[in-house]
Amino acid sequence: MAWQALLYKRVLLGTLWFFILPIALDVGQPAIPDARERLHAVYAAEVGVREATGNNDGLEVEAYLATTNLDAGYPWCAAFVSWVFAQEGYDQPRTPWTPSLFPNKRTIWPGKGQTPQVSDVFGIYIYSKKRIGHAGFVEKWGEHFVVTVEGNTNPAGSHDGDGVYRRRRRTKTIHRVADWMENNNKK
Repeated sequence: MAWQALLYKRVLLGTLWFFILPIALDVGQPAIPDARERLHAVYAAEVGVREATGNNDGLEVEAYLATTNLDAGYPWCAAFVSWVFAQEGYDQPRTPWTPSLFPNKRTIWPGKGQTPQVSDVFGIYIYSKKRIGHAGFVEKWGEHFVVTVEGNTNPAGSHDGDGVYRRRRRTKTIHRVADWMENNNKK
């Protein structure tokens, strides 16, 4: 019987240490990243992807385009945005048409008093097209500059390009920002 009492004490003490020690050491389970951070991880991992021949082609580019039911050869900035959301299980957006990334119900900037956040989608107005003609992700929003990750661009400045790049853009060049995280269903 003495051994049972000793065993009981050791089990009780071990159980207490199991629960108390992590609290005392401030050790716990790692935080689960939120949806915006998970989406950010997906598009940030694509930085450096390049077209195969400079003609809107290549394995990754064709995977982005396939998300919107297009083959190689088409501009793919909106398809890249759609592909990223698909990787995280969202059923929307699924469009190769850049203007459709900015419906009124999703547009948060300018005019709605919301500051864009990581993983919001930005759009640039192309005057020759008379519409939003380029899109990508907000990585960091500042008063004067925005850090973005975008596909079908280049590091120098043109909206047409050959890869996925991290860019620094002047805030005043951003025409619209949409929040596709809010009220977006996963499959």
